[in-house]
Amino acid sequence: MRISPSLASADLLHMAEEIEFADRYFNEIHLDIEDGVVVSGITFGTKMCLRICEYSHSSVKSIHLEVLNPMDYLTEIQSCQPTIVFIQLSHLKHPDRVVNAFKKAGLRVGISLNAVDRTSEHLAELLNLTDYFLIATAFPEDPKQKYQKVMEEFALQLAENHEREIWIDGGATAEIIHRLSHSPIAAVVAGRAVFEDKDQAVRQFCLE
Repeated sequence: MRISPSLASADLLHMAEEIEFADRYFNEIHLDIEDGVVVSGITFGTKMCLRICEYSHSSVKSIHLEVLNPMDYLTEIQSCQPTIVFIQLSHLKHPDRVVNAFKKAGLRVGISLNAVDRTSEHLAELLNLTDYFLIATAFPEDPKQKYQKVMEEFALQLAENHEREIWIDGGATAEIIHRLSHSPIAAVVAGRAVFEDKDQAVRQFCLE
């Protein structure tokens, strides 16, 4: 299982150094774009994401798009040339149109699924739109980002279909990451577990 460092948890005043750290030790970065509507927070805008993607030499650059109108961001996301973009779609009437538009633009598209989506009557429809899924393992509104084991179980269930690539995002500690390291989950988005103590993160994840 890969570790994708979430730059939302990095030191924003030293972003270049944080990117270099993620590039060196993980060869992967993860960016959140939020508009304060679909989720309450606001992280990076598209201009910042573009600069980060241009600066980083990581092999994998993922973007999580959590906005009211994803189509408004298509051109800017395309300019970032991400490896994959995960889109929050459950609030949209026609999620298939968004997925198809992003695919037509040459982007690899995944869907982010949260606790509400897990029990939604539209889940089957969403699962048929792509093979890439980012499972929220913590509630976005929870400042403590408490890990939700039920969402881990949901992710593992989805990963039983080996054609799918499943990521998890939210609240994963070093202990959880090690426990899942040989699971069918492809990647874990890790913020605090990587950037809160970078020396410790290197020892825990890169030197073992």
